[in-house]
Amino acid sequence: MHEYAIASKVKPSNAPFVTLNCADYSDNPQLLLAQIFGSKKGSYTGAEKDKEGLLKVSNGGILFLDEVHRLSHQGQEMLFTYIDNGIYRELGSVSNVEGVKVQIIAATTEEPDSFLLDTFRRRIPMVIELPPLSRRSFSERYELISYFIVQESKRISKAIYFSRNALISFLMYQCKNNIGQLKSDIQLSCAKGFLNFMANEESYIKVRSKEIPDIVKKGLFSYKDNRDLIDRLIPMEKELIKFHYEEYPQIKARYLDEDKSHTENLKEIVGKKFLDLTEFRQFIPH
Repeated sequence: MHEYAIASKVKPSNAPFVTLNCADYSDNPQLLLAQIFGSKKGSYTGAEKDKEGLLKVSNGGILFLDEVHRLSHQGQEMLFTYIDNGIYRELGSVSNVEGVKVQIIAATTEEPDSFLLDTFRRRIPMVIELPPLSRRSFSERYELISYFIVQESKRISKAIYFSRNALISFLMYQCKNNIGQLKSDIQLSCAKGFLNFMANEESYIKVRSKEIPDIVKKGLFSYKDNRDLIDRLIPMEKELIKFHYEEYPQIKARYLDEDKSHTENLKEIVGKKFLDLTEFRQFIPH
């Protein structure tokens, strides 16, 4: 959304994009508030000097709060005070901070009604629900898998070859922890392939069934139930599929006629809502 905002000239090219995972501070609510709003020396145990908050750092851009359900009720109240009035107070300060203009985007894996104050929910101008991996089409899942593999290819500056069975396993994998877990499992598999490449002095990096986690391998059992769709995504004659960061985004799944009814162009939907939004603050759970 940050890139879309800049491309659409909604924001200047130098607009900051700052991220914070609230879960990193779940055991220390005061420190989380200090990260967002800033703090004065001595405002809490361990505050040895003044600290600038991420709201101020994000001025003119976007502050993305991931796992926002970790934010305490006190933090929610401080946040909607800023949303309403454009001002906030640093921890330990007696004066307000003014003149900071930030768009707030937040994400959560929880139901908003289960943790958000009613007063905060009323200030959310737009909600977009992103479907879990289990509700995405095969084509979209293949796109995600390809993208994550290409990221690993770029990390090591080498092509990575996946066996057809390994790809099918990931495609059919019933990933309980959603896209984040899928990415982690792909990273682990690529790391194993790279270690074999180095240890055995192989000519190229291969990820086969033996390199992928056992729980992912179970996805191959569902192949026969979706054979036609999978064979059109991953042709049977291809035993090894090459992924290389210099060739991306040419590596794309072929969207299937049978599959299109389940797939929406999410980028266009989000972009349109972004431009239609007249408020400067928004909350997006996924």
